[in-house]
Amino acid sequence: MEFRYIDRNGIALDDYGHEFRDANGQIIIVPPSERGFYDIAYNPDNLINYRVSLHEDKGDKFTLFFECMAEDQDHAEEQALNAYPNGEIINCTEYEAN
Repeated sequence: MEFRYIDRNGIALDDYGHEFRDANGQIIIVPPSERGFYDIAYNPDNLINYRVSLHEDKGDKFTLFFECMAEDQDHAEEQALNAYPNGEIINCTEYEAN
């Protein structure tokens, strides 16, 4: 398995707090007997919604918007650069999710 975290209900999560799915698209639920092997994920209630604007490659004219939940602005920018390794951050702001 490639996930490291589980939530309090035993649902496997990726590094960004998204539900981890198997090759068939099914959410993976970790059996109680195996839950001690994984780190408990952060409570999503403590995370903040961020919108990061960036260029996919440094020097691009086209701007992308990357939305995520993060602990702080640095964490949001880190997630955006993990998704777009050659990216160039323009701005990062908090926003209210609808």
